[in-house]
Amino acid sequence: MQPSFNTWTIIFLVVALHGVIIALNFLIKQEGRAAANRLLGLFILLFSLTLVHYVAYWTKYQWVYPQLMGMSSTFPFLFGPVLYLYLLSIINPERIYRYRNLIHFIPFLLFMAYMMPFYLMDPQEKLELLRFSLESDNQLSSRQLWIATLKIIHLVFYTGLIVWYTHTDRLEVDGFSQGGGNAKRRWLQLVGYCFAGFTISFASYYILIATIDFNIEYDYMISFAMSVFIFAVGYIGLFNPELMKEAHDVGQKYETSSLTEEQAEKYLERLSRYMEQENAYKNGTLRMNEVADELQIPAHHLSQVINEQLDQNFYEFVNGYRIREAEKLLSDPEKRDFKILRVAYESGFNNKTSFNQAFKKRHGITPSSYRKNQINGKG
Repeated sequence: MQPSFNTWTIIFLVVALHGVIIALNFLIKQEGRAAANRLLGLFILLFSLTLVHYVAYWTKYQWVYPQLMGMSSTFPFLFGPVLYLYLLSIINPERIYRYRNLIHFIPFLLFMAYMMPFYLMDPQEKLELLRFSLESDNQLSSRQLWIATLKIIHLVFYTGLIVWYTHTDRLEVDGFSQGGGNAKRRWLQLVGYCFAGFTISFASYYILIATIDFNIEYDYMISFAMSVFIFAVGYIGLFNPELMKEAHDVGQKYETSSLTEEQAEKYLERLSRYMEQENAYKNGTLRMNEVADELQIPAHHLSQVINEQLDQNFYEFVNGYRIREAEKLLSDPEKRDFKILRVAYESGFNNKTSFNQAFKKRHGITPSSYRKNQINGKG
C-alpha cells in the first residue's frame, strides 16, 4: 500500500505537533506547581502521540514503520489516572506523593505486560497481523471487543471519579474553595466535563465499528471531537495560571491591602460572634461570600482576616467550629446512639465522607474511634 496524506491527516498531524509543543511547555515550566505542570504535560503528550499513531494508521505509514503498530494501545489506561492526579496536585498537593496513588497505574501495567509480547514481535510478524486485521473487514474480534470494553470501563470509572471530585465538598475539605475558589472550582469542573466528552467520543468509535458499516470519515469526526476535548483541558491549564500557582506567603499576598490592623481585629470579633451566636457553621452550604454579605465585610478583607489572623482558610475556620460541635456530641454518653452520619449533619457537614476526612485531619483518628476513647475514658 502506498502511504499518502490527505487534508484530514495533515490537519491531525499539525494538531499532534501543536500538542507536543503545549506538552513540552508544561513539562519544562519552572514556575507554579511542578507536579501539576508535569502531569498536565504528560496528559497532553500522551494524546498527541495517540494522534501520531492514528495518522500513521490512516496514511498507511505503519506499513512502512510497523514498529508504530499498537503504540498508543496502552494509553487509555493512563489518561484517567494522570488527569485525576493532575486535579489532585492542584487541589491538595500533599496527597499527590502518597504511595497508594500507585494503585491507579495497576491496570496500565497489567495491560502493558499483556502487550509486551506484541511489542517485542518481529516487524514482519506485525505486518502479517496487520494484513489479517484488514481482511476482517473492520470487524472487531472477540479479543479486541473485550479489550475495548475494559478500556471504556476504565475511562468511565475515572470520568465519574473526576466529575464527582470536582462537584462535591471534597474541594472544601481540602481548603480549595476560598476567595476566588468558586471560579477555580468551575474551571476544574470544566476539566471533568471535557474528559467526559473525550470518554464518550472514545466509546462511540467502538460502538459504531461494532454496529454499523464504519467508514474513515466517522473515524476522522470522532478523533476531531477527542482532540477538541483533550486540548480544551490543556488550554484551561495554559490560560488559567491561577490554577497552577503555588500558595504565596500570606504577608506578601496582602501587602497592597487597604485593611488596617484595627479593622482586622473588629472584623474578626464580629465574625467570631456571628459564628458562635448564630451557629452559622451548622449551615452545610455556608460560603464565605454569604458570610461577608451578612456581616457587611468585603469578601477579600474577610479572607485576609482569616488568613492572617488565624493562619487558616475559610473552610478550615468553619470546620473548626463544626468539629468542636462534633466533639461535644461524640463525647456525650447520652448521645452514644447517634449514628456518625447524624453527628456529621448536626455539626454542619454535608456528608459522612467529608466529616471523617476533616475530623481525622484534626485529630488523627476517625470520629468513631474518638467517641470510643471518650466514652470509655469517662466510664
